[in-house]
Amino acid sequence: MRKFIIYAVAMATMGATSAHAMGCSKPKFTKQEMQVISPDRLNQKLFSSAATKVTNYYRCRAGKPKLKEIHGLRQAAADHSRKMARTGGNKARHYGSLKPRYRKEGIKAKVMAENVGLDARLNYGRTPFIARNSQSCAYVFHDSKSPIPQHSYASLATRMVALWVKSPGHKQNIMHPRIRKIGNGIGYSRRTSQPCGGYYLTQNLAD
Repeated sequence: MRKFIIYAVAMATMGATSAHAMGCSKPKFTKQEMQVISPDRLNQKLFSSAATKVTNYYRCRAGKPKLKEIHGLRQAAADHSRKMARTGGNKARHYGSLKPRYRKEGIKAKVMAENVGLDARLNYGRTPFIARNSQSCAYVFHDSKSPIPQHSYASLATRMVALWVKSPGHKQNIMHPRIRKIGNGIGYSRRTSQPCGGYYLTQNLAD
């Protein structure tokens, strides 16, 4: 009897999650969010908005409420991303605790979480590529020989959040039951192992 009850509860939960997923629309990006990113003119608002949409999509599929984008968290995330880009690191522990960085932006929270990541300027995923002219950032896919496009705010946010959701620790932050607020930031550095440089990304979360 006990096993049956646990099984029934599990099945009910799975059904609810499936129903939530069916009612979740994929992110709808604006034309501005779908524009190619200019590394020397980064638009923090566009990246944060796109990343928030993708994050809320995954939360919706898990039956979680939407997160509200907060200016202070976006600013904290942007500052952190710029610092990572300057110093060449993407480990949160290298830059102290979240509390003073949140306090600097006027954010008071009992639950604080952060996801960071690094991705290439070019939108090639793991597909093999060939360099035509590395100085001018001209690369092509190995098989098709077609030019590799540069990331837009939407494509970069989609890829990065998907990677976070696949990582247990990052996903735990995104799905935390008490998290209600979000802000995302972006920084660029040419000095990375990625062709044409890469984007340092930060996601700050709070209750």
